[in-house]
Amino acid sequence: MTRVVIIGAGIGGLAAALALRKSGLDVVVLEQADRLQAVGTGIQLSPNANHVLARLGVLDAIIDVAFEPRSLDIVDGQRGRTLLSAPPGQRARTRYGQPYLNVHRGDLQTVLLDAVHATIPTAVELDCHVTSVVQGDDGVTVGLHDGRTVRADMVIGADCVHSVVRQHVVTETRPAAWAVRTYKSQEPR
Repeated sequence: MTRVVIIGAGIGGLAAALALRKSGLDVVVLEQADRLQAVGTGIQLSPNANHVLARLGVLDAIIDVAFEPRSLDIVDGQRGRTLLSAPPGQRARTRYGQPYLNVHRGDLQTVLLDAVHATIPTAVELDCHVTSVVQGDDGVTVGLHDGRTVRADMVIGADCVHSVVRQHVVTETRPAAWAVRTYKSQEPR
């Protein structure tokens, strides 16, 4: 069976673990934190995202901790004036086949973690600080801070903006800077 090591037990890493397991792959998730806790803020889940979460078998659990907003408002950031207000509710379900949801990032991560534990009970290993990722002819070896190594057929880096995996895979060690431009909004005609 093909073995995949995922570095990072955030939303992306846990969702990848569920998807890969559904495809019949052996999955191990290595997380540097010694315990997972709900952190972050609210995020939006579009109907497209919810189609994926339904296929992973976790949408019902997410609906239990999320809510459907009454309206989506686009507000002029300088004047505070509402430019557009639209109720997504039933319209999103009818048009796209899934709801539009708001959920706390920590609640989404908890639902995904519970699903991984139910599907692959021993998949998530905590306190695993990655020190190296070495590609060989017969797979990848992941070195850990305690001297252990984990062998796999492939590695997925889901370890966020300060990615250790990226440092070992690409020459650029820092994420590229993003330019943000602010334009004054024009008055509607």
